[in-house]
Amino acid sequence: MPASFAVHQPAFLPWPGFFAKAMRAEVLVLADAVPFSTGFTWVNRNRVKGPGGEVRLTVPVLRRGRGVQLIRDVRVSPEPAWRTKHLRTLDHCYADAPYHPDLRGPIRDLYAAAPERLLDWNLSLLEILRPYFEPGAAGWVLQSELGVTGRGTELLARIGRALGAGRLVAPRAARAHVDTAVLGRSGIEVEWFAYVPPVYPQLWGAFRKDLSALDLACTCGPRAADIVRRACRPWAP
Repeated sequence: MPASFAVHQPAFLPWPGFFAKAMRAEVLVLADAVPFSTGFTWVNRNRVKGPGGEVRLTVPVLRRGRGVQLIRDVRVSPEPAWRTKHLRTLDHCYADAPYHPDLRGPIRDLYAAAPERLLDWNLSLLEILRPYFEPGAAGWVLQSELGVTGRGTELLARIGRALGAGRLVAPRAARAHVDTAVLGRSGIEVEWFAYVPPVYPQLWGAFRKDLSALDLACTCGPRAADIVRRACRPWAP
């Protein structure tokens, strides 16, 4: 059983900070059995960079008549136009990036397969990015596979108990949302870390922080993991 764990929603082409968590914990639990936000969320969108600056990629999802959905149940639009637009955008943004050719084929294969569930899109993209970011030994596991539900810190405690893990890895930005007393009652301590968005070589002019990790992978390739690793340091409240 893992000694440490982190928790994050399964984002679409997530930012490098997502992988900072995954790299510092033995296992990353993807919270797929929580409600899909009815407002803004990174679960179905993220940002890349093109000649004109930041470009947002959004996966259209089916909402009408479906009420509040869990992330694992969300279906994407079957219309092909958005997929074509995404692929054209990525080619336009990264045609000159040194490692784009390595990523282009797997991404195009996924867009051709067009899974029905948003979760399957996001998991597939995580696997495509995985070799560049070296997640912990156990990789990631779905919350739904652990059979736990809940909200807030109580959910974190239940996940820790289900894993048999005694340490939650969390960024200092999450401090206001984590009740250490609740975790302590389950024998779980918190390993805090500070993450400072790294500056790395980008295409298209002035640096833009917190883009999708795809931007980092396309431009820096095998150096991406070390760049993210050096952006983290232990932190104590």
